[in-house]
Amino acid sequence: MTLPADAPPLRPADLLAMLRRHRVLAVCVALLVGFTVLAAPSLLLPLRFRAEATLTMGRGLKPISFQNDPVAGLVPEQMVNTQREMLTAKPTLRSAFAMSGLLDNPAYRGAADPSALLQQRLRATVVKNTWVIQVSLDDEDPVRAEQGLQAVIDAYLAQQSTAQRSQGAEDIAFVRGQLAEAEAALQTCREQERTFRHDNAIASTDPDRNHITARIQSLAERQALLDERVTASAALLAQVRTADTIVDPTARMNAYLRIDQVSTATVVGALQQDLLRIEGQEAELSAKYLEKHPRLIEVRSLLAAKRTQLESTIAAARSAIESDHQRITAQRDALTEAQVGLQRDLDAYRGRLIELQQLIQTTAAQQKVHNELQARLTQLDALAGYDERRMSVSAPPRATAVANSFGGPPLKILAVLLAVAAGVAAAAIADALGTRLADARQVAAATGLPVLAELPACRPGPLTATGPGAPAPLAESVRSLWATLRYALPTGEGARIVLIASPQPGDGRTTLVARLAVAAGMAGARVLAVDGDLRRPGLAVQFGLDGAEGLARLLAGEPGLAPVASGCPNVDVMPAGSPEAHAGDLLHSHCLSEWLTACRPDYDLILIDAPALSGSADALTIAGSADALLLVVRAGETGRDALARAWSGLSPVRNRCLGVVVAASQPV
Repeated sequence: MTLPADAPPLRPADLLAMLRRHRVLAVCVALLVGFTVLAAPSLLLPLRFRAEATLTMGRGLKPISFQNDPVAGLVPEQMVNTQREMLTAKPTLRSAFAMSGLLDNPAYRGAADPSALLQQRLRATVVKNTWVIQVSLDDEDPVRAEQGLQAVIDAYLAQQSTAQRSQGAEDIAFVRGQLAEAEAALQTCREQERTFRHDNAIASTDPDRNHITARIQSLAERQALLDERVTASAALLAQVRTADTIVDPTARMNAYLRIDQVSTATVVGALQQDLLRIEGQEAELSAKYLEKHPRLIEVRSLLAAKRTQLESTIAAARSAIESDHQRITAQRDALTEAQVGLQRDLDAYRGRLIELQQLIQTTAAQQKVHNELQARLTQLDALAGYDERRMSVSAPPRATAVANSFGGPPLKILAVLLAVAAGVAAAAIADALGTRLADARQVAAATGLPVLAELPACRPGPLTATGPGAPAPLAESVRSLWATLRYALPTGEGARIVLIASPQPGDGRTTLVARLAVAAGMAGARVLAVDGDLRRPGLAVQFGLDGAEGLARLLAGEPGLAPVASGCPNVDVMPAGSPEAHAGDLLHSHCLSEWLTACRPDYDLILIDAPALSGSADALTIAGSADALLLVVRAGETGRDALARAWSGLSPVRNRCLGVVVAASQPV
């Protein structure tokens, strides 16, 4: 079977490749055309002259604040642009004709509207961010150009002087009125500020340092002291609550006495001493007398009374501790509420300070406007009768030669477009007239065959380069070619025999046979690579084998010769053997077809490296035994005539040609 033979269309990548191949020619032609286009107006159009002059506008008085644009400061730019429009306006140009001899110029004398023609030749531009206007006038004569531009400038300055004579008095009257309004507004702002301060009792404008913050700070210090007292009182009260839980009266009294505030009381200390003294007496009497002795009974009664008195005193001290804790806690709570109230007062005070600050800012802004108006009025009074806004000629008209009036960006764009088009056209013509096939598109157009693969330019490497360690472009191209061949090869029993031929030596045929065999073998196919070029064998070198014995001796009738293992998976090689002078006779014998038929059952694919088509008819002889053909062409090296002769020589077997493989201009 054969694949469709449509020539691929011209892609952007093909166009870029064509320009790279003929870059010197394309650049030279483009430069020649570009310079020709740029120089043509100077050579074809008449010479013209341009008179140029510079006008400068006086900056005048400093603008008042309310006259400036708060965003972009457009006042100066608007003023200069207005003067530029006045300079080129038709009333000014008509005055120029009336005040001078411009109508003596033949160009203006015959015009239907001289002022329109003058406006067309006149150009005025404002230099950005300056007070400068650059004005120019074109004419065929340099003297007339200078005189015409001077007439326009004189007419403009005369109109400006007439229009501005009464401007000084009007400005003074206007500024006086503005100053009176600003003074009244300033007084109103000051009165509002004073009233607000009085009504809201604002003595200090500092939100963090005023009478309220001073009181808050004092209360905070008092609260810190009360917090310490409440903490100490709570600790005493906790000791009292612990003593209250003791059931034994004596142990409970001892627990109360361990509390500092109870034990340090004067009455408690005296009662403790009396109690100890009476207990000592009771112990002495108990040793001398019986239990019912009157003296012992009296001492014990006194001891019981002292204990009762001590308990009462401890109870009073306990109650004093509780009362003191409640009193201190109540004081702290009241102080906290007072602080909360003062904080609310401070927030309100700060809010009033914000309002006051706005009033202060308004007063300051009004004061600034008042001061500026007062300064402006003083300047106007001093400069009455003199206007700094008047335009002055900083550079008088001077004429210079200009090439022509046609040019600028449009001409440059046209030159670039024509230069690019000419460069591309030159490269395309050179490509079409070249004797060598430059790319895959030209190969497809010349043969009418599809391009099955394009092998990139890579440095030669080991045959396993089609495996995992190969350069990605080369490995992918070879694997893609094998995938295409699997579907393109005719089906049948046994191995498919593919003859790989090229128009001339050095087209990459042998390299493709070796690498395609390895790629197919690594994909699982059993492959036999046969070197059919008995005159210039090279396949054994690709596999690193000894090619002394091979196909030549086999066809000569020497027994015992068989394919040898290549060292690559599933790939066997039949070398060509020693170069033979009578190779054609050997290949024309019936032995070749019989041997290939015998090899079919043992393999899935047989690849034959055919001799170059331009050197002999050996390739056509071998093609009779092949099922399909592949044609290998090296881009940039294979000639058009060589390909045409090779393609013509393959006419008997063209129907078996699957397509073309285009190798890069460098060795694969």
